[in-house]
Amino acid sequence: MRRISSHPVLKLPEGRKKVVFLFNGEPAEGYEGEALSSALVALGKSSFSFHPKDGAPQGLFCANGQCSQCTVLIDGIPKKSCLTALVEGMDVRSLKGLATLPEVDEGLRQAERRALHTDILVIGGGPSGLSAACELGKMGFQVVVADDKERLGGKLVLQTHKFFGSEKDCYAGVRGIDIALKLEEKLKKLPTVTVLRNSPVVAIFKDRKAGIYKDYSSYLLVEFTALVVASGAREKTLLFPGNDLPGVFGAGAFQTLVNRDLVSASKRILIVGSGNVGLIAAYHALQAGMRVVGIVEIMGKINGYKVHADKIRRMGVPIPLIRRFSGPRAARPGRGGGGDGKSPLPRPGRQGGRSFQVYTGYHLELSGGYDIDRGRTGSVRRVPPPGPELRHSCHSRGGRRGNRRGFQRDVRRENRRPHPCPDAGEEAGIGSLLAVHQGGVEGEAGG
Repeated sequence: MRRISSHPVLKLPEGRKKVVFLFNGEPAEGYEGEALSSALVALGKSSFSFHPKDGAPQGLFCANGQCSQCTVLIDGIPKKSCLTALVEGMDVRSLKGLATLPEVDEGLRQAERRALHTDILVIGGGPSGLSAACELGKMGFQVVVADDKERLGGKLVLQTHKFFGSEKDCYAGVRGIDIALKLEEKLKKLPTVTVLRNSPVVAIFKDRKAGIYKDYSSYLLVEFTALVVASGAREKTLLFPGNDLPGVFGAGAFQTLVNRDLVSASKRILIVGSGNVGLIAAYHALQAGMRVVGIVEIMGKINGYKVHADKIRRMGVPIPLIRRFSGPRAARPGRGGGGDGKSPLPRPGRQGGRSFQVYTGYHLELSGGYDIDRGRTGSVRRVPPPGPELRHSCHSRGGRRGNRRGFQRDVRRENRRPHPCPDAGEEAGIGSLLAVHQGGVEGEAGG
């Protein structure tokens, strides 16, 4: 089981009811009402579907209903598992290829037509939508807030760290999970604001009406005078071979598993991208007891706040700045691959993967792939540094090109840091690759 049993910030839920369901014909257990995707990950089930073109396994990526990688068959109907609450007796099966919808001869049961009139409709119950509704409600407008989740706050409910900035404007010194509660309490005091939870807006009509799928069970037509769209952002993935394999998460999915559902994404993770999202995700992983192998950045500088980076480094996480990207190459013997450095990532039935090297002051070699029998495979190991000709061509930490003396001085300074990187030749497995699209990073999957 991958349940988080202790956390320094979050309170572990009590009194949850366990339910039994079927996954691919085998009995499994989870907690009633939790996201089905989180229940599966907690059981170690990382493959949700198999790609219709080549049969490659696909895993959880966004955990927010934006993509379709977690789609499974639930009682014969294809549904996104991250948006489906677990109930007793579910028959869940992995989706292989394209789904076939069953024939339905019955009429639509949720066709009851109900209408609601309001001054302003706010789409989205995240920090922007809640703040807008609060200000409009103070001005006396009738406001309806529609959100597709049960909990209000958007990404705030995933943030366990304390925020920076102005105490007046953005609740500096308060954790994101607490900011969401504060905003929700403000709305409760405004009689002109109505909140519709679990109610996505599915259509906007030209006569200033919106169709809302209320409680995912019935339709509601809302007539409005003005519209505020605060639906949030869609998480972007990095483009590299194997980016949809199980174990490659977006930052939002990772935080959803760890901070909302208290499910450990993996024992070890590698983070790509040193922006604030990547740095804070590393901190969240360490809070939950996971090992962060490193944070890789290709831009030559750390893009997040220095205070975040310093904290992560003090906790023993290396943040390599990639000075030379040697590209994909053949995997070492015993790890598969075509041997020519150009073969694609392995697909079901094949072992191994591809690897790349980054020069960071110490040298890291990352390799990974997917084996249908063993699941994710991957490693990170420290290898001897390159020769003087490569050192001379790299950037120094201060940005001086070709300044060999300054560069070697920076290398010595970097090597004095207490990094938990394995010694030369020693390997440490990578359980997951957390791909954070911030700072223009790119690379290969680590399994």
